[in-house]
Amino acid sequence: MKLSCANYSFPSLPHAQALRLVAMLGFSGVDLGLFAGRSEIQPAVRPLDVPPLVAELRPVLDAVALPVADVFVQVSGDFTSRAVNHPTASVRAQVLDQLTVNLDLAAALGAPGMTVLPGALFGDGREASLDRAAESLARLVLAAQERGLGLSVEPHIESLIPTVASTEALLARTPGLSLTLDHAHYIRGGEPQSAVDRLLPHARHIQARGGTPSQLQASMTDNVIDFRAISRTLADLDYAGWVATEYVWSEWYECNRVDNLTETIALRDLLRSAAE
Repeated sequence: MKLSCANYSFPSLPHAQALRLVAMLGFSGVDLGLFAGRSEIQPAVRPLDVPPLVAELRPVLDAVALPVADVFVQVSGDFTSRAVNHPTASVRAQVLDQLTVNLDLAAALGAPGMTVLPGALFGDGREASLDRAAESLARLVLAAQERGLGLSVEPHIESLIPTVASTEALLARTPGLSLTLDHAHYIRGGEPQSAVDRLLPHARHIQARGGTPSQLQASMTDNVIDFRAISRTLADLDYAGWVATEYVWSEWYECNRVDNLTETIALRDLLRSAAE
């Protein structure tokens, strides 16, 4: 099992220090979060932005000898105003252009792929929202493949695909699309783990953190997600991707109620033992 840790687990630290902490904790790679308006390192907007960002990131990554396990790009601070399936065609085109630029950044950093958000449910209904998402994401899948990258979406609460069934519907519409799978979103939404595990064959990247039916992010003491079972299934699938610890620090769904450092270490140790 290749274990990485999200740099955005420790937002109180400057980016270089967060990377050093990830390395000190013994992880083999790092997930880079580029979140518009929230992260220290912002997503690229224009092609001209890519070389300066690479020049900024490469020395700090090299200093800690951490490969980039995933690049997670969010081009807006909300889920709707710049969604990949926005009802306005001109907005969708702008979003696709920016995400394509960030594919260039992910490729330049040596990442195996990029994670994006799947879009939102808009007023014209789920089927129309799914169709627009599939059309946009299919274009991104092709752009990623042209760069030798994988493209995945992270299903999440308040997204277009908060359930296993809706996730499967988007995958069926979008050949080549894969998942960045975080069980905690589905568990918080009331899905049983047995249903969520059906999605593991579609996973390009795994995000792991404790969760319960009442807590999107929980301590490992309270956690109900069976990571040992997930590890066994990934082994049976010959999964070759990364498993990332992804404790976040946010007021959203009270994801600021745990000690990220302590829980990251506890989850790291569990994942290591599960892989033995």
